[in-house]
Amino acid sequence: MAMGALLIVAMPAGPVGAQNDGPVIRNYQMEGDLESPNDIGCIPIDQARPAYNPVDLYRGAAACIAREEWDDAASLFALGGVYGRYDMRRVSDRTAHQAVMVAQMSAFGDLEEAQQAKLSETVGRIADDPEELGALCSAIAALGPPTYQPRYMSRHGLGAFTGNEGSAPEGFDPQATFKEVMTGFLHCPAAE
Repeated sequence: MAMGALLIVAMPAGPVGAQNDGPVIRNYQMEGDLESPNDIGCIPIDQARPAYNPVDLYRGAAACIAREEWDDAASLFALGGVYGRYDMRRVSDRTAHQAVMVAQMSAFGDLEEAQQAKLSETVGRIADDPEELGALCSAIAALGPPTYQPRYMSRHGLGAFTGNEGSAPEGFDPQATFKEVMTGFLHCPAAE
């Protein structure tokens, strides 16, 4: 089954004791669900673009892990997290928000334990070093909020099946939301 698919299990109705073949399983997936329109490969953060969605970025981080480019992997992982949290604020369909976690599972689910540990260690090192965190925060702040439409997420939720994919909440402020995610999720120092 594809990651991000909607899975429906239904038990056939009938009289007690009647012969049935068990549950009926239907797998529904919308076009655009968890799409990655940019195959970026392993790139340093200064080559990232606000057009890259979290699926692109996590796949890029996985490519960096395969090359043992740990700082680049951690930076793309962080940017994917920032953009994913930002998208959760601008996609009102809460059932779609799991797209970020599913994208992470898809990109990193096959990592060996040692690779997971090394990525975690690298992320922790950057987070604990004010100079490294400051440099990462500056690089991401220079990119600004994402410019893509969060189709990878909106097509992942139940709203995609009901025709209500969840537009941005009324009064959504892109710049303020981006700053909130930078300080609240990535723990960047507040901009002066």
